[in-house]
Amino acid sequence: MKISEVKNMILNKVLLNEYKEVHKVNKGWSKDEKFYIESENGEKFLLRISPIEYLDRKEKEFNLH
Repeated sequence: MKISEVKNMILNKVLLNEYKEVHKVNKGWSKDEKFYIESENGEKFLLRISPIEYLDRKEKEFNLH
């Protein structure tokens, strides 16, 4: 499965959950794709999608091992 397919699945899932606002954020220095998401009840999220080549670095950054 390609990264673009995974990204589309994530975004489609978000949109299927009837969030009132979803838009791409074009700020920052990282190579991550960022999306601002706001739910119907006012919850706000930032979805970050990183290139796979940064997996080791991101695991260390977020202590995911």
